[in-house]
Amino acid sequence: MPDIAPLQQQIATGSGETEQHIIPAAAAPPSG
Repeated sequence: MPDIAPLQQQIATGSGETEQHIIPAAAAPPSG
């Protein structure tokens, strides 16, 4: 699931905005 790779990078940054992106991303079904 390539979608996880970019998510991990965003999480590593630790910026507040990343959390908002993670919520919809996790809710979305795995494209893999």
